[in-house]
Amino acid sequence: MIRIGPAGIPLSCKGRTNKDGLVYTREFLDLNAIEIQFVRGLYVMKDEEAQFMKDFADINDVELHVHAPYYINLAGSNEEVDLSLEKILFSARLADKMGAKTVVVHPGYYGEHSAKKTMKKIVKNVKKLQSTIKKEK
Repeated sequence: MIRIGPAGIPLSCKGRTNKDGLVYTREFLDLNAIEIQFVRGLYVMKDEEAQFMKDFADINDVELHVHAPYYINLAGSNEEVDLSLEKILFSARLADKMGAKTVVVHPGYYGEHSAKKTMKKIVKNVKKLQSTIKKEK
């Protein structure tokens, strides 16, 4: 089934929380998906809010997706990579609590490296990320 929904809280939604956006998307826009955005930084979501998101989405047949912060570079310096992995893992853990299906990530950029070297480093770090996530399950 193809699902359609907004990326983030719709501008027409009066409330500005993720909960408001989810309810509005389903009840007023009659859409069945939404991307919860953590694009500008890490968002501390209380367990109760995550559980509400999960329960509401399950009951109302809404598919949740999460967008990790933009400022990620899995091809950068060791410090950049460590911070990036931390941000992606944080987003993935919240996604899991909410029952989200996917975590959208822009994994990095070339910078001063060749495309081949950049991709090799990104793939290595994505595998590291996958390994960490599997261990947590």
